Amino acid sequence: MDTPLVLHGGTGIPQEDIQRAIKEGINKVNVGTIIHCTYMNNLREELNRAGDNPYTLDVMKAVYPKVKEVVKTLDTGLYGEWKGMTGKNSLQKKDLSRPFD
Repeated sequence: MDTPLVLHGGTGIPQEDIQRAIKEGINKVNVGTIIHCTYMNNLREELNRAGDNPYTLDVMKAVYPKVKEVVKTLDTGLYGEWKGMTGKNSLQKKDLSRPFD
């Protein structure tokens, strides 16, 4: 099939099912919920810790590594099946070293 296939709601799907879907031709897996929840929960914790008048960059410097770790875990663990694949099933990655570009 020439049409790219997207699996929505990938956050709650077991690893073995994700890997099978990739082998069967899924091109993209959406996992926004876990990333969003990690961001929001850690942001809330940092804002509470910082108290009144928190400095934005200090808060984000504490939150960003936690979100990055979740993304790295998804990339290297859950979606490791994409490693070495090319063509229609290859994974396009954003450079995480410069998150605000």
